[in-house]
Amino acid sequence: MESSFLQLYCQHCCPEGRTIDNVSLHVATKHWSDVVVKVIRPPFQVDKDDPDPAWLRVENGYDAVTVLAWAVNHGPADQVLQLVPYVLRILDTSSGISVRLRAIHILCALIQKVPGQEITKRGLHLVFFDTLNRHLQFVTEDKDIPIASLAYDCVMNLIDKTTETGGQNQVESYVKVLDAILGALIYVHGKPRQAAFLYSQLPRIYSRLGAVGIRYLKVLVEVLCDTIERTPHNESSADLRALSIAAIVSLKVVIQNGRPCVPRYRGRILAAISAAWIYYYKERKDEPVYTLLRELMAIFQGSIGEDVLQADKQELLDFDRESFSVLFA
Repeated sequence: MESSFLQLYCQHCCPEGRTIDNVSLHVATKHWSDVVVKVIRPPFQVDKDDPDPAWLRVENGYDAVTVLAWAVNHGPADQVLQLVPYVLRILDTSSGISVRLRAIHILCALIQKVPGQEITKRGLHLVFFDTLNRHLQFVTEDKDIPIASLAYDCVMNLIDKTTETGGQNQVESYVKVLDAILGALIYVHGKPRQAAFLYSQLPRIYSRLGAVGIRYLKVLVEVLCDTIERTPHNESSADLRALSIAAIVSLKVVIQNGRPCVPRYRGRILAAISAAWIYYYKERKDEPVYTLLRELMAIFQGSIGEDVLQADKQELLDFDRESFSVLFA
């Protein structure tokens, strides 16, 4: 659709249009402001409650959202912030998955292009964060995952660009993202694909919390261990296997970053690993998963010390030496 817009624009506005080698570059450098005023702005000056918004109407092979995306991608960094109201308008009023996905792509491109200090100077980092955060909290259907995935990437980029590394504002922003994940988990009980997606976001966020992450250790250990020891026994076993993998990977990061408070959860973590080991190693011989469990056990032992685990390990070896000797090897 972008090429349709560029070709038509040049035909009407550029007498030399047929001889231009790079049409997009020409329009961006010579006519960008004109495109904003004459092509992008008019469709957004209509009733906000219109069920068939003008910016989504395809005419001559393109709609205004396509032109908006082009304008952000190819416009000057010191000018594209004037397009923010249009992007937010789409996200605030559109219920369609594909439309919101397009709008978040545009917002991500805008955040990537504009210097962080320009975003914060205008207070837009708060607006962007709140907008993206709404898309982090509800991942109840398969169709929600692409939007939430893009929103997570976008909000992490926003935080990194607009806050001081390791500073209080940055950590507080990461905490809000983690709270959004934990809140979203409430609504995905019995939905392993959605839960696996949410777990997959935990490592990069928790690893950046530093000491603040300790206050989330108890709830994360409980949630992740509950998932790890819940072995699949029905037709959705592939989904539950993927969920177990995501939980194992996340728990590794939680343990690595949760010292020195991990020992207090020794029994809970060991019980989860043991239950999963019996299923994935002894019963299923699922090498990719039980290899992850061995890695998790090694990290767990390194975190609390082998001496602390000695009695627990001996009990498991007495119970099933053939199986658990491999886990502790």
